[in-house]
Amino acid sequence: MSPVAAAHPISAHPPAAYTPLRLLQRHSRTRAEVSLVSTPHGPAVLKDFAPCNALFRFFFAPGFVRREARAYRALGEACPTKPWRSGVPGIPRLLGRPTETSLLVQYIAGHRPSRAPHGLLRPDFFDRLTATVHAVHARGWVLIDLRDANLLVDETGAPWLIDLTTASLLVAHPWLRWWVGRFLVEDRRAIALLKQRLLPAALTPADRALIAHADWYTKTDRALGALLRPLFEGLFGWVR
Repeated sequence: MSPVAAAHPISAHPPAAYTPLRLLQRHSRTRAEVSLVSTPHGPAVLKDFAPCNALFRFFFAPGFVRREARAYRALGEACPTKPWRSGVPGIPRLLGRPTETSLLVQYIAGHRPSRAPHGLLRPDFFDRLTATVHAVHARGWVLIDLRDANLLVDETGAPWLIDLTTASLLVAHPWLRWWVGRFLVEDRRAIALLKQRLLPAALTPADRALIAHADWYTKTDRALGALLRPLFEGLFGWVR
């Protein structure tokens, strides 16, 4: 049994051992398949890169899984060296890594904010989301890709971050201070943009300033992202 499986007994079984309940996200060449599954301890979310392109699965998927698992352990669980420090509210717990290319995560029942039933998405959702993001930053992490598809609002109206693929540990080096600062600002700007889209009446002057003053770095980053994503997906289209 691997050290990861030993730390999380639920992960000792391969993905095929769990009973699928519902498909949450179809896989693509470079995107994992995400399913709601039944485990001996209750429902959980299985994120599995096994159906993806063979080259991507071999060269990239293990690194992505290790990185995301590290983020869940750092943010969704109590700090092992500081037992009094609980996990960040709004971050699911990591239940294990069944394989090198899969993750098992706590299931959170809820809706994407853009699809929430009328009245469930209230102004305090964004206050609570901001508090969660600030807590993530305080732990030395940034999210980078905070958007509607990576969020849930549960039945109480609380926010949950459900995809930590791009979450990164900040490097506290003087030469990288500007770079780190950009990531912190981008997480806050992402909240303001979500609020503008979903609940514009709740926008504050500070939110409007964040949205209005997107600098050259932000605009270049968005343009490159829009260009490179389809290229990256297409790169692995010639082999399965």
